Amino acid sequence: MSVFVTGDIHGWLDIGKLTPDRWPQGTKLRRSDILVICGDFGLVWNNPITLEEKFFIDWLDSRPWTTCFIDGNHENYDLLDSFPVTKWHGGKVAVLPGTKNVIHLLRGQVYEMGSYGRWFCMGGAPSHDIGSRVQGESWWPREIPSPMEMEEAWENLERVNFQVDYVFTHEVPRKLRRFAMARHYDESRMQDDDISAFLQKVENALDHKRLKMWYSGHYHDDIMVRDRQHCVLYNQVVPLGELPDGRVHRHMPYCQESWIGVEGAGKEYREWVLSRRIEGCAITWTDNEHISMATSTMFGKMTFYPQSDGPEIVEMKIVRKNDGHPMFHVRFELNDELRAKELFMEMTSVLERTDTRGSTRVLLCCTAGITTTMYERRLNALAESLSLHYEFTATPLDLAIRRKGEYDVVMVAPQLGYRRKDAQDAYPNALVMEIPGEIFARFDVEATLHLVLDALGEGVEPAPAGRDLRVVRPIDDSKDVMVVSIMHGEDTSVIGYRVFANKGVAADGMIYKKHVNFRDIEDVLATVKVDGIDVRKLDAVGIAMPGIINRESVSMPASDIRDYDLGRELEKRYGIEVYMDNDANAAAMGAYMSQEDYDSVVFHIQQTGVLPCDEGIVCDGHLVKGRLNYAGSMEPIVGLLGTTGDPFEMVWTYEGMTEIISGYLCSVICTVSPDCIYLSSPIVRDMDELREWLWRTIPMAYVPEIKWVGDYREYLYLGELALCIDKLVHPRPHRKW
Repeated sequence: MSVFVTGDIHGWLDIGKLTPDRWPQGTKLRRSDILVICGDFGLVWNNPITLEEKFFIDWLDSRPWTTCFIDGNHENYDLLDSFPVTKWHGGKVAVLPGTKNVIHLLRGQVYEMGSYGRWFCMGGAPSHDIGSRVQGESWWPREIPSPMEMEEAWENLERVNFQVDYVFTHEVPRKLRRFAMARHYDESRMQDDDISAFLQKVENALDHKRLKMWYSGHYHDDIMVRDRQHCVLYNQVVPLGELPDGRVHRHMPYCQESWIGVEGAGKEYREWVLSRRIEGCAITWTDNEHISMATSTMFGKMTFYPQSDGPEIVEMKIVRKNDGHPMFHVRFELNDELRAKELFMEMTSVLERTDTRGSTRVLLCCTAGITTTMYERRLNALAESLSLHYEFTATPLDLAIRRKGEYDVVMVAPQLGYRRKDAQDAYPNALVMEIPGEIFARFDVEATLHLVLDALGEGVEPAPAGRDLRVVRPIDDSKDVMVVSIMHGEDTSVIGYRVFANKGVAADGMIYKKHVNFRDIEDVLATVKVDGIDVRKLDAVGIAMPGIINRESVSMPASDIRDYDLGRELEKRYGIEVYMDNDANAAAMGAYMSQEDYDSVVFHIQQTGVLPCDEGIVCDGHLVKGRLNYAGSMEPIVGLLGTTGDPFEMVWTYEGMTEIISGYLCSVICTVSPDCIYLSSPIVRDMDELREWLWRTIPMAYVPEIKWVGDYREYLYLGELALCIDKLVHPRPHRKW
């Protein structure tokens, strides 16, 4: 019997660490061998289970070892708590339904593991991102162990006189939290909580002469504590009793179960796809290069592109039947079995989700009256005319709170915006938002419908702001550059790419996925050959993305990716220059390069329901990045805004978001005094009202022109192009990123 330990797998997002390429020892294990996952298992998430979750649970169950996991703070506790409990090695466990070899080690249990000693397990940890999650849907208070669970844990330890050999927890004891948070988390967010305090109590009581190792997860790093008795795991899989190797581990892309050079891989994959069964979906093998899928509302298509100099390229695409709006679109090289199957499962989950969920129910909380009834009828008529499965119901707010019901979206009239929290309390699983005043005043049904579609990530693709945008300032257009942009949405993220070559646009495309990671960016570069582009022959690739861009690494918190040296990895592969910039910086440079009226501009990007934001600043024609590229990072200002209410509630209302944005803009106006501010915000579109807010603090003469921007992708393309050319023409190695 052998035992190995690793950190969070977050469902399918980080399960790649268990593939043979990254953990070859796993192929040599037997069923009696055990892998322990220290929390954030994450594959028990949706109810009912999705196809991709079932695929990866089945994949784990089929591995030669037995998988044991403790729970973390990214679990669906309604589901975990519903599974039957049984005994295993003297402690309570729950075997995942439908599996034989995937076991949940329950909180506070002690297990007698023979020659591998006595184990104590305690799951649970506090979330740092509760503000962006919804109770009962993406966050559960059960992430913190209950007093009863802690009492049972203490009694179990007392029973063995606090003599254990190994401890497995998701959180660390309180004395180690500052140490664990140091690399990736703001220590000011660290607060005492019941679980870390309880674990400290346990740590103090244990017999440390017997304790061999305490393993934890949660902090997305591989950390070795100096006492050599505690460690935190994330990317590494280590034998029981051993420590991580102590190196600083960057985030690694999804690893490969390689099909490179395997004869018949394409045929095998096609047969696997055709063997899948999706309820309500017809799958047809049109010919050797095309597989079609159709549901009542969606068209899906897979296209295979044979390559003479490498593996086939596969394209997957789903569009809505009624308007052709893309719901999913990826391209990838067919050289990685697990990733190819993972992407297919993600594709089919989109088909399944959009075709079986029925109508999206929207509740309009207005005041009673004939105009409100008319508003409801016109919205339903518009949705029906567009073949959208949406059902709008108008009800007075007080009545809606008393009756409750099942709704996907609750929209509160602007005059009732102060009661948005009441609506959220009454409908905790719904997206609750306020109807902007200028939309409600006109009973603008088209704008209202698009507000809902945009919030749910289902909006009809808008024309990018200014497809006629052109670089009007001097630039060296002899360089051939590929620009890649990343934009996160509520339900769908988009990777856009554009190749500028031969003084024109040689290729242009979009990738649509629910989750975006660096492997998706690598796929874009690897598959652009379908458009006739050889990346190796370009002068440079520029990537504009949200997140923190440093000289040695990039971090994209929205994708839970930190400190990955993407630029150098791509440079090694393609042998060309790769540059990366924050998206707000690229957009600001694009705004500067596309006109000649303003020499100092600020580009402010504010997402719906998100308090932190980014600003790109161009001063007298120069992009301002500041020390460690921190200029324009507005999150620390949140606590200084002095808002009239709770800012985390205000981000969902038109008036609240207007006040918050005015606070952000006030700080940058007083610091930089730009000629013009470009604002991208789905909710705040009335620039006159925003200026009035600013006039309350800043004299009218000093408030600059403010331009509203919808889809700012064109600014990203132009700005990143200009930044890449500037770095090619005026290389500054020490300021590459």
